[in-house]
Amino acid sequence: MHAALKFADQRSEPRQETFLKGQLKLDGLTIARCTIRNISSMGALLSFAEQPDVPDKFKLVIPEQTFETLCEVRHRTGNAIGVLFTSGRREALVRFGSPFVM
Repeated sequence: MHAALKFADQRSEPRQETFLKGQLKLDGLTIARCTIRNISSMGALLSFAEQPDVPDKFKLVIPEQTFETLCEVRHRTGNAIGVLFTSGRREALVRFGSPFVM
């Protein structure tokens, strides 16, 4: 596993590993493309081909899931950033929540 993707799991919600493609948008324009490495109803880990130069807040769009959410960067490590979803959590819970959470 890539060193930048190893983080101590201190989350309240387990994440599912994925290889979904995502787009970061600001003011309706795509500012970066990423791969979503893991995701939960609360947030995700995004990886980039190069070290990203993105703002602390943006919209994440996952076209193949027809899902979009506002995000806030929680940490940056190399070519990866961890984000907290600040909108769309209810929909994210349905799509990406733990199968053990009822």
